[in-house]
Amino acid sequence: MIGKPVTGHHNTIWSVLFSPDDRIVATASYDGTMGIWNVEDPEHPRLEGLVPSGQEGWLMSLACSLDRAAPVLASGSQDGTIRLWRLER
Repeated sequence: MIGKPVTGHHNTIWSVLFSPDDRIVATASYDGTMGIWNVEDPEHPRLEGLVPSGQEGWLMSLACSLDRAAPVLASGSQDGTIRLWRLER
């Protein structure tokens, strides 16, 4: 394990993924939020924010495009919807 475990969500984390440039980790939680974590220094990951997904129910999955210049994050929810998010630099 690198560094200490980090916390931020208020319920189970269901999905975790790295951005194409490995600087951001996104998490999807049963609390209905996506966590955006800065992991440029893996010893000290930093929570940039918890983003309400606007979807009903739990967030079940995340996927990220491979475009390093303008990555797009997709979130899938228990309500059967997918939403797209642009990861800002």
